[in-house]
Amino acid sequence: MAKQINDLVLYLPFSEFQAGSTPDHSGAHRHGTIVGKPRLSHDAIVGASIVFAAPDQGVESPQQGTPSLTGDQTIAMWIRPSEFGDRRVVFNKTPAGEGAIMLDAGGMLAYRYSGDQAAGEGTGEVGAREPIETDVWTHISVVRDLSARTISWYLNGRLSNREEATQDTVAAADGPIVVAGGGDAAGMIGGIAHLRVYSRALAADEIVRTMDSDQTALSAFHQAHPIGFRIYDDHEHDVLAIRESPATYYLEILNETSKPVRFVPADAAATDTKGSGALFDLCFRPGTLEDAALDKLCITEQGWRVSYSKSADGCVTLHFHSDQEVSIKPGAFQRLTITNVVVVPGGGSRGTRVLFRYRGLATAGGQALTRTRLRHVSIVNERGRVSIPLRLDIVGSRRIQNNGVTANTLRLRVTNTLPDDPAERENNTIRFNSAQQDAPSKAILAFDTQPNGRSVPWAIASNDHAIGFGVFHNGRQVPAESVEGRSPEWSLHPAVTKLGPAEFFDIELRNVYTDLQPGPTAVYLHYENIPGYRDGTLTTTVEKSPVCFSGSSVGVGVAVPSSTFDVTNQNSAFFRVYNFSRGEGSIAGTRLVGEWHGAGAGAQVRYTGAGSGFIDIGQDRHGGFVVESDDIPRLVVQKDGAVVVGSSRAFGFFDVTNPNSSFFRVYNFPKGEGSIAGTRLVGEWHGGGAGAQVRYTGAGSGFIDIGQDANGGFVVETDDAPRLTVQKNGYVGIGTTTPKTRFHVQGHYMVLSKAANNEEAKKLLQDNAMPAHSLIIGGPWLDQIYFYWKDNTGKHYTATIKGSNF
Repeated sequence: MAKQINDLVLYLPFSEFQAGSTPDHSGAHRHGTIVGKPRLSHDAIVGASIVFAAPDQGVESPQQGTPSLTGDQTIAMWIRPSEFGDRRVVFNKTPAGEGAIMLDAGGMLAYRYSGDQAAGEGTGEVGAREPIETDVWTHISVVRDLSARTISWYLNGRLSNREEATQDTVAAADGPIVVAGGGDAAGMIGGIAHLRVYSRALAADEIVRTMDSDQTALSAFHQAHPIGFRIYDDHEHDVLAIRESPATYYLEILNETSKPVRFVPADAAATDTKGSGALFDLCFRPGTLEDAALDKLCITEQGWRVSYSKSADGCVTLHFHSDQEVSIKPGAFQRLTITNVVVVPGGGSRGTRVLFRYRGLATAGGQALTRTRLRHVSIVNERGRVSIPLRLDIVGSRRIQNNGVTANTLRLRVTNTLPDDPAERENNTIRFNSAQQDAPSKAILAFDTQPNGRSVPWAIASNDHAIGFGVFHNGRQVPAESVEGRSPEWSLHPAVTKLGPAEFFDIELRNVYTDLQPGPTAVYLHYENIPGYRDGTLTTTVEKSPVCFSGSSVGVGVAVPSSTFDVTNQNSAFFRVYNFSRGEGSIAGTRLVGEWHGAGAGAQVRYTGAGSGFIDIGQDRHGGFVVESDDIPRLVVQKDGAVVVGSSRAFGFFDVTNPNSSFFRVYNFPKGEGSIAGTRLVGEWHGGGAGAQVRYTGAGSGFIDIGQDANGGFVVETDDAPRLTVQKNGYVGIGTTTPKTRFHVQGHYMVLSKAANNEEAKKLLQDNAMPAHSLIIGGPWLDQIYFYWKDNTGKHYTATIKGSNF
């Protein structure tokens, strides 16, 4: 690994885009904002780069947090302009301020900076001595060393120019760092990679190390294999096609190094058709190219010709000869057009490997190197009818939950769409080659997926999630096939050998997880080797959404709702619905969650009003209805109908409990201002009674209690003093809680008693120790009534009234 260089102010490798920005890898978090629509490109030389297609595209690093670049400075980057024109911006911290790099017509580079205007200093400008090329990567560095008073230009790590700095100081300038354009000045058209800005002057060896570090990941491979290749069709697909007539293909030989390469024929005049003197060879496996068509192969580029040879094992090698030396620039390629190619149809659609050999690569020592490369190429069937009467669709809802935790299930259905006409049934049947045949029919399932570290809004899931999808056909799970750099695929053979009109087969997807943003995503079913039809692809769409449907039911947080509206809390985060009232800043919030916070089995609705605290309404774990305030149960309606106030469980049909020593009150507000009449219902009589108590506080002083005493009797008290008691046996007491008769008045009260005679009434009066002025009325009623009373001295008096005297 290259030595870490300090004083790195900004490092934009341009290897990824994230939500309209490209990250800064200097550790200072000065991420670049993307202006316009430049694209991200992957490259064999620098790994990745940003490509600007218009002069108003660019990247801006924020001014806030960026230090002033008024001292020593180094700016280094890779650039690959695609065209030249009037002066274009490559880099600037204001065009004539703290440092700017411009690209002029003809590929000349210039560096500008502004001195202190107050001290009478102007603008300094120094250019590189030689131009750069279009479509070629060049590493450029400019070093401002104020202590040495020099400005130095480096191209590809080599000193290009060094001049004296005409200004002693650099003026601070407002504004962001701008890469390419995006501002008032037009930006460079082309690619930029690995932009670094340092707040000191780097030495030449440090610049070389920095340049080499950008190629570390590729340098070892490219040193051993400097040349790559592609073979593709007119649509730039890496395929060989089985067609009715001969086809044209393109061989592309790519220079993957940072230096030009040369290919020198061993014998430029060689005519040996077995490959002697050929610069390049392509070797195909047996059964790939049609033998009868090999003699008709041609190369359309001038100065090139092709020959072929066939080995004993059936491999066919094409040899490409050039009449002269071939030179390829860094990152550029030599393309050869091959006509009259015929692919053997017998094996059907399949994959194959093609070997590429280059023989005449010249080295610094004059020795010609021979190296080989391998590449996988798909053979596809383009014979037969183009349009196949198959339809790919989804049975049921096509929505999947995108909360990252729901295991979604989808059922794909492949249907023969031809009409079920008995007279045409045989012709309207689609047949499949079995898995045992030489070219078995295949269905290959694939998706758009999101690679790690990238954002792909239309992807179904990340690569890590997609590889875990379960694909089932005919009751068996289909294994996933993962290819480097590609989305996972599932290859299956249809379980049927034919599909009649309106008939179908299903593919089930299980454990489909996604946490990507809502929106549509495509499902692809590529088919191969179906007799009478070209290879092709069926497509349908799936929608990633937080809301799903199943029949007439709607689910939030759940793939298959179990009720008309099913909200499930899968990830312990509350689903919130906010109601914003018209008043500025005032919010009333209602929260619906999937499970009652006290481990209840039902739903919970939380309402937060304008005041403090909150109210929860939901179902407890026993299936009862609960109302809580600030997580304290206030009202419960049990499944059996019992009502509980102040507790979570009822001991009666209506149970009011005092858990916090404050009475539950029902207030009656009359029309009079400020006057309140209160009625209180408590769970236990304050004097130890077993029943209920109602306390009424009227407009006057004191209060009245009505309830049940410890013996089960009815009691009325005023200011905690018993006034009236009705016992369970029906005896009524006034002034006593233990009446001895049906109607018992204690103290200065009247007692009605059905005494049989005077002696019995007298004994009743004495036994009860009744106070003075007490009166007992007794007798056989209507026939005669006895009156008994006593005065303050305890003297007894009696009187009798007979019925004849009424």
